Amino acid sequence: MRCSIEEIIEDFPDTRIAFVLAQNLSIAPERSPALECAISQAEEATRARYSGQELASIPEIQDWRQAYKGFGIKRRAIALLLNG
Repeated sequence: MRCSIEEIIEDFPDTRIAFVLAQNLSIAPERSPALECAISQAEEATRARYSGQELASIPEIQDWRQAYKGFGIKRRAIALLLNG
């Protein structure tokens, strides 16, 4: 498989892209206590960091929206992507 990012780089010169190829993975039916704790801590930290902010005012979200707009993806698709 060959991938090229030449067209993206022209419009988004600061873009950084990485690929991860994983094979033969299995997902446990339940989370381990350690993973559950790590997820809870990350959720709490995120809530504390962004509490009271509008989604559109967060710089990282603005960057994503600008990039997706540049790719020609409609605003509704962006909202679905970011809001689940």
